[in-house]
Amino acid sequence: MIDDALANLVREAVRSELERWCPPAPAAASEPPRLLTVDGAATVLSVSAPTVRRLVDRGELPCVRVLGALRISRADIETFIERAKGGAE
Repeated sequence: MIDDALANLVREAVRSELERWCPPAPAAASEPPRLLTVDGAATVLSVSAPTVRRLVDRGELPCVRVLGALRISRADIETFIERAKGGAE
């Protein structure tokens, strides 16, 4: 009986940690956000947030400001990547 209770506690703790570190994927019907934060853009580009800000400051990566916060569109990130690869002129 104690073993079963302990096993249930461990199972619940593991499930809780898994949900915390690996949240369930969003429903397939939901679209990814059109605008990304600086951190989100940095993740997509595999660079740091300060690098994204430098790219924005130099005019290499367009952005919009939403109540003062920088947002970068996914389309602009794709264009930036293509330009960096030499695929767009």
